[in-house]
Amino acid sequence: MNALEKAEALLRAVSAEFGAPLEFLEGECTIEHDGGQEVSIQVDEASSALMLYAPLTSAGHHDREALFAWLLELNLLDDHLRGAVVGLDRMSDFLALRYRLPLEGATAEDLSALIFGLFEVAGEVNAAINEFLHHGDSDAPDDAATQSGGASADEADDPAPSRGDFA
Repeated sequence: MNALEKAEALLRAVSAEFGAPLEFLEGECTIEHDGGQEVSIQVDEASSALMLYAPLTSAGHHDREALFAWLLELNLLDDHLRGAVVGLDRMSDFLALRYRLPLEGATAEDLSALIFGLFEVAGEVNAAINEFLHHGDSDAPDDAATQSGGASADEADDPAPSRGDFA
């Protein structure tokens, strides 16, 4: 069984939890949470893994050096990310949360827990990023990432990417 076939079998197994059949179109599937947050799942056949991607908020025209230093600290020191990383999608200028799930040994329960976990973490991280961007609060990210919420009204109009390359 190749990587795409394994991924499709996992996706079929978790479909019932999302109330609709889920399938890959050209190696990608996007799931939307009730609050509008999306998680895209892409099959990386070369490494036999699933890449899960949750767009967050626009990086905007903020102090990039301070933002990237804060994001590095968030990625390295914050255990609220649950193994995911936050990066900049170079093509869209959106920040995004990304996680890699090796297909070897992965179960439907693993994938389901990861998807629901990413929805939760994305809300927390989005709130922390918005707090940092709008208030310049450079306190430890582990305190800020425990907040919950989503994009602010002015970011909600920005078109979120469905996938991306990280800087």
